[in-house]
Amino acid sequence: MSLTNLLVRCFCILFLGFLVLVANAQQTKKDSILSIASAQFLKLMNQNAALYNGAEYVEPKQLIEGFPFFGQEAYYNGNLTTSGVVYYNVPIHFDLLNDVLLIWSYDRSRLLMLNTEKVERFTLENETFVKAQILPGAQKDNRNGFYQLLHEGGILVLAKKQKVIVQKSASDKSYAFYKQFNKYFIVVEGEWTEVSSKKSVLALFKQKRDDLKGYIAKENLNFRKAPEVFLKKVVAFYEGLN
Repeated sequence: MSLTNLLVRCFCILFLGFLVLVANAQQTKKDSILSIASAQFLKLMNQNAALYNGAEYVEPKQLIEGFPFFGQEAYYNGNLTTSGVVYYNVPIHFDLLNDVLLIWSYDRSRLLMLNTEKVERFTLENETFVKAQILPGAQKDNRNGFYQLLHEGGILVLAKKQKVIVQKSASDKSYAFYKQFNKYFIVVEGEWTEVSSKKSVLALFKQKRDDLKGYIAKENLNFRKAPEVFLKKVVAFYEGLN
């Protein structure tokens, strides 16, 4: 639900409850309706409050070139699923340095770190991220954090994206910048395999190696230049062969 719709629903519930109270003078019915209206109001507000109870995000004091977020420095109007509740059009940053979600406060004056324990997935534009603990086979490999979902079928293709701060020194000054690292995984029946080249992908699907090599050549796919396009297309093609 959007935050605006949430507030409208809350006020409508209270307003309707009080209208009925005015129309009906029976005290017992008054108490009953007020109790129901109050319960619904608190339920909706408690759901929304779960988004806004995190600690304030403090930006690094050091001057660092670039930004720690996924994709862009500005926030995304993303969708977020937490404890089974879907929130739409939430202003979100995904901090790749700390693997945490950041949202703006109601008045957009502060960035808050979202409690990610109950977050199941979120979407930034067309990119979906999923909590590791709900992915097949993740617990036995002790995986955590969020993974980008590149392909979801009988086989999963995932990306783990992280940023680090790199310090550099020149003769007259020192400086720092954010650098991003990506790791890619293919999950087949709960078994995770990290892939880093065309060779590693073909080795994983060796029973269809010749078919895949022909498809890769036909589509002019290049893992080094565009690993995500490569993985999405090759895995989708492989699934179509079976």
